[in-house]
Amino acid sequence: MKYLFCLLFLIPCSHKASAQDQKLKPDSAKKATVPVLDSVVVFNTGYQNISRYRAAGSFTQVDNRVLNLQVGSNIINRLESVASGVSFNKKNSTVPALAVRGLSTINGPTAPLIILDNFPFEGDINTINPNLIESITILKDATAASIWGTRAGNGVIVINTKKARYNQPFTIDFNSMVQSISKPDLFYSKPIASSDYIDVELFLFGKSYYNSILTDFFRPAVSPVVELLDRQSKGLVTPADAAAQIAAYRNVDVRNDYSRGIYRNALNSQYAINFSGGNERSSWTAAGGFDKNTGELSQQYQRYSARIENVFRPVANLKLYGSMYYTGSEAKTGREGYVSQQYVYPYTSLWDAAGNPLPAAREYRMGFTDTLGGGRLLDWHYYPADDYRHNVTTTDTRNILLNFSAQYQFAKSFSADFKYQYEYQQINASGLKDAQSFEARANINLFSQINSTTGAVTYIVPKGGILDITNSRIRSENYRGQLNYNKKTGEHLIEALAGAEIRAVSNNAQSYRTYGYDPQTITGTRVDFKNTYPIITTGDYNTLSGGDNNFEEQLKRFVSFYANGSYTYKSRYTVTLSGRRDASNLFGVSTNNRWTPLWSAGGAWNISREPFYRIGFLPYLKFRASYGYTGNADPRRSGIVTVYAVSTSSTTGFRNFRIRQFPNPDLRWEQVGITNLGLDFATKDNIFSGSLEWYNKKGTDLFAMAPVDYTAGINASGILKNVANMRGRGLDMVLNSRNLNGRLGWKTNVLFSSNADKVTKSYLTSLIADRYISTGDGISALEGQSVHAVIAYKSAGLDHNTGDPQGYINGMVSKDYASLTGTGTSIADLEYIGPGVPKYFGSLTNSFSYKAVSLDICISYKLHYFFTRTPLVYSNLFNGDKKSTADFAARWKQPGDELHTDVPSMVYPVDGNRDYFYARSSSLAEKGDHIRLQFINLAYNFKLSAKASRSQQRGQLYFNANNIGIIWRANKLGIDPDYAVTDIPPSTSFAAGIRIFIQ
Repeated sequence: MKYLFCLLFLIPCSHKASAQDQKLKPDSAKKATVPVLDSVVVFNTGYQNISRYRAAGSFTQVDNRVLNLQVGSNIINRLESVASGVSFNKKNSTVPALAVRGLSTINGPTAPLIILDNFPFEGDINTINPNLIESITILKDATAASIWGTRAGNGVIVINTKKARYNQPFTIDFNSMVQSISKPDLFYSKPIASSDYIDVELFLFGKSYYNSILTDFFRPAVSPVVELLDRQSKGLVTPADAAAQIAAYRNVDVRNDYSRGIYRNALNSQYAINFSGGNERSSWTAAGGFDKNTGELSQQYQRYSARIENVFRPVANLKLYGSMYYTGSEAKTGREGYVSQQYVYPYTSLWDAAGNPLPAAREYRMGFTDTLGGGRLLDWHYYPADDYRHNVTTTDTRNILLNFSAQYQFAKSFSADFKYQYEYQQINASGLKDAQSFEARANINLFSQINSTTGAVTYIVPKGGILDITNSRIRSENYRGQLNYNKKTGEHLIEALAGAEIRAVSNNAQSYRTYGYDPQTITGTRVDFKNTYPIITTGDYNTLSGGDNNFEEQLKRFVSFYANGSYTYKSRYTVTLSGRRDASNLFGVSTNNRWTPLWSAGGAWNISREPFYRIGFLPYLKFRASYGYTGNADPRRSGIVTVYAVSTSSTTGFRNFRIRQFPNPDLRWEQVGITNLGLDFATKDNIFSGSLEWYNKKGTDLFAMAPVDYTAGINASGILKNVANMRGRGLDMVLNSRNLNGRLGWKTNVLFSSNADKVTKSYLTSLIADRYISTGDGISALEGQSVHAVIAYKSAGLDHNTGDPQGYINGMVSKDYASLTGTGTSIADLEYIGPGVPKYFGSLTNSFSYKAVSLDICISYKLHYFFTRTPLVYSNLFNGDKKSTADFAARWKQPGDELHTDVPSMVYPVDGNRDYFYARSSSLAEKGDHIRLQFINLAYNFKLSAKASRSQQRGQLYFNANNIGIIWRANKLGIDPDYAVTDIPPSTSFAAGIRIFIQ
């Protein structure tokens, strides 16, 4: 009873040693005669621990030391450049942000499965405190990952938290870190210059381009220069004054105001402490952490976490485990940045000379809103530098993870496990546009009704703020029962497990809006969402937005049976078999579609253990091979009809619904067949060690659009079915070397990975070329090409006489843009530039040590891929695109310019098809190859006490620099290919911290 009490309340349990305790101590077994490289490494799959010497699958393990070479609050980001086969994408696109050995699907989920302490983690990955993590194991092939079944198709990342040991002395582990990140370089982006933008406006005004806008009854907003030219044309401003003001505008660059007054250096701080200990019967851990981040736009983020874990052995054969992990975080938005701002022109000033915020026209001309209502309306000005103070979104996240397990050892070789996990995450987001915000003032003004006789104002939208609330919850429960068998007899070793698990995940969310909100009294005002009211600017009738409270709920249930076994003979030959069958309530109506069997088989041959092996300089050599199937499940897809509410009808008062998914009874799991061949090696004294692996992945039954029977009555061109296939293959190489091994130490780690994917089967809805053009950020799904391929209209350069862009129709140079962008070109006329994701990637890390000082320098590289730069689209520029590219200055102006530029000439009136062709032509393709100085980590290790050994009481001061910059790039334009060309890459970060270990 005493031990049950300790487990339930997660507190350490003391115990006096007895004779029975001696039986609980591990035997001092004879050390196996396996190489050090094998014996010390254990891979955790989430179901079992596998020693490297018998592993036939593909594993990558990143230990605590390597994880600590990079800093930050996101544990997954610490895998960048240090985990073999793992690639990162930092563009905001359909390319997965994190990929293990590339893609295994076309339209399905692309994220790897995240496992935290033996179970899938359903919550926000940002809630995991990196200081609690001991190691990360990445399962990359079928033998390693198939045990996870239908969610392992994209790889599995197993995160292992720090654990205490039996008989461990009381231990304190403390870490504190401060990180500074420089403000972003806004001048990295190359928008059109203020002077060039003004020249375009002067040109268009001279062509009467703005006449229809300036005379528009609805008074849409125009730029300050156009407003000035209009006033001059009406005699309200003299030509001299207008010219002087325009000349002043030419010298203004809004990025200067943003850089000086909006952006600042970011500052992050992190604190973590871990207590642990143990005795003969129990071990325990108690940990806490606190993070506080202030971003470059003054956005705030705080995270606090606590974790308690206990392991008890109340009797010799029974082990009980319990843990609780709680994380809370609060995020608050800050200023609006330059990249996201849509309402400022290149020559806009955010403040006047006295530092007062200046207004900018946002939806209507300021002269119109200033006089509308005869002064009875609220201030309708938009202040881009100050509105953030009145428009704040706060996100509060709470996550709790409870684990319980019991293991009973029936015999020396046979045991049973029961594991249970409960996870609950709640996210509450509150977006308040207070009474002073532009959005609140504009909504109040729009629906204001002024009595023409009395001048009284009726406010349909009440005065006050607008509060948008969104709440979401995730609740998951996992039950697992497992039998384990481990028997070694002479030269034979058999390890096996079999079990079943049930998992249920429920998601629900709701959102609603409140008008007239007062944060002081925490009250709102009821409004009429049903009836329509006149808009003061146009007279049109409309309903108030936000009247449809949105609710969403989803329940996913999974049932699985699995088994895994291995046989090892003489520690030389290992054979593994794994099987799993998953079922879900998401997929087809028939049993065959609900259930899917997955399996794998592998073998390992420790060649260096053979009697005939006599290669002295290479004492360790092991060959591995595996083949099997994993799966991919998309919780967004279902075999039955699903609908969602879109609005409330103002006529009937009933909700309108739309069909999200049509009936699809044949929908089933995606499957990924994986072949893996590997070779592990180590030279004498581990001077050189590493591995070389080749893999081939075949995705079948992948989700893709398929034609639908016209007689089915479905208003859709296709329906999602299991009709596509793809293939991916590549290499993973890890090479470690010990270059110097003395007072001055020098080690090198080289990671090299290659991955090339290809769509092998896909239904073509049309042969028209335009359907398959891709910048590499989207999905092309064109048979024979990469999933994320860069495909474009083939460019024939610029016309010598006119500077027009030219293409090809039937092999002939053409400027018939309607045909080039329409039915005149087919798939055969397109140019395949190359993959949009790196085919080759990896890193080179050199680690130096001298006495108590260590230095790690990591250089990463990405090779053989392409991207497209931002095109100059004249139709967008003429329509007021405030961030058109600076290519305008390099446009064709006279014959001969086509020899050194591919930017077309400016023509008027604009030709939309001409713009469209150029924007999707091969002229814009650039190589993405580059080499980057990823991070530098400098550490000084010291003893806390002269009397204590360094292993018992030690400290470490560390300094870290991350994202230092590109050393070499293939493109000559200074573009960082890791980021979309419209974004601004993050700046270099510098961190300093201290770690303390006391035992």
